[in-house]
Amino acid sequence: MRSLSMLFLVAFSLSLLLLTKKPVLFDNKVPIFVADKKIIIVYKLKMTRNLYMKSLFLLLLGFIFLLLSSCEDCTFTSKNSTFIKLRFYPEAERINRRFRKASFIIDSVRTERGTVFKRRGANIDTLSLPTNPTDRDNAYYVFFRRLNVTSTEQIIDTLQVAYNRQFSVVSPACGYDQKIDNLQIMPNKTTLKTATVFKDNLSVTDTLNIRIFF
Repeated sequence: MRSLSMLFLVAFSLSLLLLTKKPVLFDNKVPIFVADKKIIIVYKLKMTRNLYMKSLFLLLLGFIFLLLSSCEDCTFTSKNSTFIKLRFYPEAERINRRFRKASFIIDSVRTERGTVFKRRGANIDTLSLPTNPTDRDNAYYVFFRRLNVTSTEQIIDTLQVAYNRQFSVVSPACGYDQKIDNLQIMPNKTTLKTATVFKDNLSVTDTLNIRIFF
């Protein structure tokens, strides 16, 4: 309904503009138009100018209304994710291929940008880590963990991953969306004993992307 009223307003304004195009003045009092080689007296100059200004005003009003109607809230919800879901297992689970997750004492996880996880003494079996927002194709993580809560010795492990990041424009109101796929582990900068990719594209419904064995 709003679109129809908008179109009517713009069409009405344009029609007024066509009817009131700038006249040629002979005596500075009466405007005249040339059509089909005949000189036709239409209106007095003052009335023509008023109608011309009104049509401009209506056209401007319609344009503003069109801009305001296009500035709607974004209702788009992306199914893509920028977080990598990790799950931890004992090394024996990889050998037996049973994949029963286990909890480990992970104090913190750090990247080049700073700490992305910190909870001293946390006994966890899963973790969600953000991808690198400043690099299109890789992310680097450093894990600080301990064998048990009472241990003072800290074990440091590293994990580097590579991936493809694709951007797509959704709309002016919603901005852009990004899709990350082809997730891979870079072994040359990974000191974890074993890490394998389970699902290589990131989605908000994911529960597991990478398996890590300690």
